[in-house]
Amino acid sequence: MTRSESFRFDMYLAASFLSYGISAVVNAVISLFLDPETVHVLIGIIVASFPPFLGGFGAGYITKNRVDDEYWKIGLATGLGAFLVNFAMSVAIYGHFDGVFWVLMSYVFGGCAGGWVGGQPWMRLKGGFFSKNK
Repeated sequence: MTRSESFRFDMYLAASFLSYGISAVVNAVISLFLDPETVHVLIGIIVASFPPFLGGFGAGYITKNRVDDEYWKIGLATGLGAFLVNFAMSVAIYGHFDGVFWVLMSYVFGGCAGGWVGGQPWMRLKGGFFSKNK
């Protein structure tokens, strides 16, 4: 795997969809165990912010390993892209979108954190998972 030196729209678009996918799966798992009507508002905001953060983190980490760019640019691009995907899917499915600020901040901060962790030398894989020379 080589690192691309330039901005690649297709990488960021794929990372945005990946980020939305991760957050949708985590949201579905959380909704199996948590009833929104019985939870305090503050806990509901924290729980609702966790899946986008986790999705943004995964997308930022993977994008940083493929694109040689600054972590905050990666976090901003993947976070905004994932937010737009989330917005479009929510409006298409439910007809409305709630929690704009918290979802946007969670995606962007998660993407920045994932980009920062992905850029650390101690977090990079040497050769890949199936390489004999590790």
